[in-house]
Amino acid sequence: MIVALVQNDMMVECFKVLGDMSSSGCVPDVSTYKELIECMCLAGKTEAAYKLLEEMGNKGYPADIVTYNCFLKVLCDNKERDEVLRLYQKMTEVGCVPSVQTYNLLIVMFFRMGDVDGAFETWHEMSKRGCVRVTETYCVMIEGLFDNNATEEACFLL
Repeated sequence: MIVALVQNDMMVECFKVLGDMSSSGCVPDVSTYKELIECMCLAGKTEAAYKLLEEMGNKGYPADIVTYNCFLKVLCDNKERDEVLRLYQKMTEVGCVPSVQTYNLLIVMFFRMGDVDGAFETWHEMSKRGCVRVTETYCVMIEGLFDNNATEEACFLL
């Protein structure tokens, strides 16, 4: 119900359902919040999604890396660079450690935007934070470099 209400721009009704859930003893959990945040982002309601993220923490359900990555995925897919960087900053400030999937999302977004330097900055940020690169990370980086005509760098990584 919550997802359908958000998708149909019925935010007042959506929050009423959340309130009804809580008052009837069915407390929304991280999964509920994650779905709601993802739908809000898809519907272009980024500020409302941020407020919900904050509310999650206030209600004793701090967002985990899965929640942040879902939020980031939608923003990255929409190439909302400033919002992506804002959310990345927020998650690190609250102590949520970025995962290899987080960095892969960011690298893909930068390449889709033609920002090879941004992809390399993210690549180096992984090392600084002690995040081990996996095969998928190398694949994302190499493919992005080839797609952005950075053949020499791609061959070096390969």
